[in-house]
Amino acid sequence: MATYTDLMRGFELGSWTVFPERNLIRQGDIEATLELKVMNVLVVLASHRGEVVSKDQLVDAVWDGRATSDEVITRCISKIRGAFSDDPKNPTFIENVRGRGYRLIAPLSPLHVATQAPSVSSLEHRWRRPLFIGLAVAATIALVMSFFDFNSTDSAPIESVAVMPFKNLSSVDDQYLCEGFTEELIYALSGDSALRVAKGNRESGDINIESTAEQLGVDGIVTGSLRREGQKVRVTVQLHDGRSGFSRWSEVFDDSLNDTFKLQERVADGVLQAIAGKSKVRATVQQQPGNPEAYITYLRARYFLNQRTPETIHLAIKLFQEAIDGDPSFGMAYLGKAYAYLLLPSYSKEPEEAMFQQAIQAVDDGVEKDPAIKDTAEGVRGFIYHKRGQWGMANSSFKRALEAPSAYPITNIWYSRYLASVGLLEQSLEQARLARQLDPLSPVCNSRLAMAYLWIDDMDNAGKYFTIANQLGMATPVHFESYALYLMRLGKVSEAQTLIQKVLGSLNVKNSWVEPVFAAIGHPENRSAAVRALSSAAAQGTVSPREQVVLWAVLDEPEKAHEIARLLVGGGEAFEPDLLFIEELKPLRMRPEFSELLASIGLTEFWAQIGCRWKTDKVVCRG
Repeated sequence: MATYTDLMRGFELGSWTVFPERNLIRQGDIEATLELKVMNVLVVLASHRGEVVSKDQLVDAVWDGRATSDEVITRCISKIRGAFSDDPKNPTFIENVRGRGYRLIAPLSPLHVATQAPSVSSLEHRWRRPLFIGLAVAATIALVMSFFDFNSTDSAPIESVAVMPFKNLSSVDDQYLCEGFTEELIYALSGDSALRVAKGNRESGDINIESTAEQLGVDGIVTGSLRREGQKVRVTVQLHDGRSGFSRWSEVFDDSLNDTFKLQERVADGVLQAIAGKSKVRATVQQQPGNPEAYITYLRARYFLNQRTPETIHLAIKLFQEAIDGDPSFGMAYLGKAYAYLLLPSYSKEPEEAMFQQAIQAVDDGVEKDPAIKDTAEGVRGFIYHKRGQWGMANSSFKRALEAPSAYPITNIWYSRYLASVGLLEQSLEQARLARQLDPLSPVCNSRLAMAYLWIDDMDNAGKYFTIANQLGMATPVHFESYALYLMRLGKVSEAQTLIQKVLGSLNVKNSWVEPVFAAIGHPENRSAAVRALSSAAAQGTVSPREQVVLWAVLDEPEKAHEIARLLVGGGEAFEPDLLFIEELKPLRMRPEFSELLASIGLTEFWAQIGCRWKTDKVVCRG
């Protein structure tokens, strides 16, 4: 039997001559070009002439073990048959052995070494004849299509992938299970440092693979569905090539509801090997909880936490605690509980410091019971250190947390906010970008990225991501305040005023100060009325210090802005120092006492520790 290497020099197949190195076949004066992968499949079949070659063997030989769908292989076989005018019902070239693979049955003999493919000049001579003009054009098109089809898509490795939310096909509300599978799959795939993983958005119907991949900036798309009947769970997963739209792999996984965690492991491992090849190590998954019911409760808790309303966050805390009670060694449940406590003050009137204490207690208990979460838990500590103005400790904690194998962008978001607070605006932007790469259609990630661009006065990109965040339903007060600032920079003062009035109205906060203050922006003659209105509102506590410091600066009252900024000395949520570095507060930064303010909140000392210093109007670092 001829070897693969021998056949690559050329072979006779029935009445045809095959030249693999040129992707060319010839019968008398008739010539045609095959696509690269199609030719490779043909040569593999030829090297096993008379034997059945399975689809797995073809995948190993032609695609280096990378997952390839049956559709792609079938397409190759179909093109080979088409090139040789082979009838699949009465084959003379390739026989389909149902359930096993394919067998090359045409007579075959290797070419003598002296036999060569036709030269370019001889081809040009024959192509001048009218009979071959059509074939020449067809061959050229086939070659071009081969380059842009198989070479650039089906055979190209997938280096980035988006996981779309799993669809719920159950007759009951199992959306929490679907979201759990989505999140855990993202976490597991992110353990492969060579693969960039993103999260897609929820779609009501079928998605367009190619346009979705382009929108998310990825090579591959993972889709899935979940159906539960009683205690039986079926998960169907597909890997699509985002460049061609073809399905490269699909599989169905069955298990019981009580084995949900093991089922997630199997799904993650299958997807990773479909992307990276059969020799790839198993996917990295989170530690398996000892109590299956506790894990189901944990998934429900995460589902409600992601809805981010005061009611759902409180419910999530209750469910996280139930999961802990069911399995006291389940560290991820403690982390979830801590995250919920940290989120509460942004969505309710819960006092920050009290929530910080609850969060710290949760991670302390969690690390004691499950030391595996120790590094990840540092993100919670970093968040709290930041809020308390403990810059060095926050920096150390965030760096430790970012080294933990976590696929969730929340740590990057928190670190971005922290870096903005210490004046490292470009680094803050980079962390915001990383967060959005993990979850491109998260309203929180897009809002954070919009603010990071706004802080460096990149108005085009700020507007782009504010628009996306708004479309995705981002609705926190800080987001709206920042968006109003963006509108003011654009000169859309009336739109900014309407937005602030609407937000304050939804919070049942008096907003009588808004109209006179905004009437003074760009109109100095209205300034006195604005100062009286803002001073009155500040005294009544109906305008936050964060809002005051910007508004006083906008009203050209740097002394009053400095007075409010001194609240930073005590730390806390009243005001985050990121606002010190925005364009509107430049008059404040030009005042002699600004350096004293920086020193009083510990930033001067922190910058010296990391090799940075304040110079004129920004932080400058060595290197």
